[in-house]
Amino acid sequence: MSKVLTWRTALNEMHPEQQGVVLGGSLSQRFAAWPLWANHPSYVGGLYGLLITLALAFPIGYKTGWNSTTWGITLFYQGVFIIFACSFLGFCSRIMMSIFKRPPMEVPRTILYLMPFVGLAWLTLIITGLFQTTSSIAWMLIIIPGPIYVHVSWAPRWRYLTILESGDDPFGGKRIRIQEDVDIAGGDDELLNVVETFETTNGEEE
Repeated sequence: MSKVLTWRTALNEMHPEQQGVVLGGSLSQRFAAWPLWANHPSYVGGLYGLLITLALAFPIGYKTGWNSTTWGITLFYQGVFIIFACSFLGFCSRIMMSIFKRPPMEVPRTILYLMPFVGLAWLTLIITGLFQTTSSIAWMLIIIPGPIYVHVSWAPRWRYLTILESGDDPFGGKRIRIQEDVDIAGGDDELLNVVETFETTNGEEE
């Protein structure tokens, strides 16, 4: 009788380089620690939108003269739009990954992580009247980094995690299973030779 592995257990059976591709950097690893239903790309995108909304509370408060009613309504509507937009883009990334099956890519972290702060500072200067220019670029700097990260890095990794959860190998291998009370090679001499060759190669490299 065989037992299908969960993705966390299956990941431990993979090569370290493949584990690195699936888990990614520190941010992706934090999201990977969540249940799969909670770290869907659309939810991760929506979370980014929520963080942006919270960061906009003070600039919007200043713009509305700290009027609680106007402040709350403005923040609510802008927040709903930002959260929905980021979540929708994350959902689109999930669909695109299921079609094109593109592997995850590393993002320019320094640039991407600084962009929201630069955009927020820029927008604050505009709102306070210290800088007279269009706010379109500032809004782009604030909103774009999250969807870029989700599309380039997290959505492909989430697809890998769902494949592992279903018991398959995202790198094209056979179905991953635990064999209970059964010889894993099943008497297949060819398979045993392949495993022996792989272990010998690893030993020589070490």
